[in-house]
Amino acid sequence: MEDRLQKILARAGYGSRRACEELIVDRRVKVNGTIATLGMKADREKDEGRLDVDSEGLILMTNDGELTNRLTHPKYKHEKEYRVQVAGSPTQAQLTAWQDGITLDDGQHTLPADVRIESQEKKSTWLRVILREGRNRQIRRMGASSNLPVQRIIRVRIANLRLNDLPTRKWRYLTSKEIKDLKNIT
Repeated sequence: MEDRLQKILARAGYGSRRACEELIVDRRVKVNGTIATLGMKADREKDEGRLDVDSEGLILMTNDGELTNRLTHPKYKHEKEYRVQVAGSPTQAQLTAWQDGITLDDGQHTLPADVRIESQEKKSTWLRVILREGRNRQIRRMGASSNLPVQRIIRVRIANLRLNDLPTRKWRYLTSKEIKDLKNIT
């Protein structure tokens, strides 16, 4: 669905609609590489791989619906990688349950996950988890199903895109190479 560009920008936090109109008039806004004009419409951006309010990390914003579908639909099995802090020290049985796939509270069985211990602290353990599907609050529900309380989740990778050292609440454009690589794998 298309919206006026100033409405999209205002909703994304770039200012009021009036302030966003001024950005457009001042030729400071581009859409797909083209300088925007007042009244221009664009597809609403979609976030690939929503994060729940208690999680943090990488989110891909795009107005390419086909790309979003190819990255999120379970049949494509694109990897999403997380750092997950859990309470205590997980047992081998708990890790194996995640690695084999686990039955969630709604009776659905998850695909196997790659899980390894990254580091251990006094009262918690950091895991590195790679999923190939994206069910609602999946990691938290896997933790609940295996009696392994999840304290923190940070998504660090979607397919070939990595969070690296991007600060919290900051964003950046993808490089042309990242876009090309992303389209090649989808």
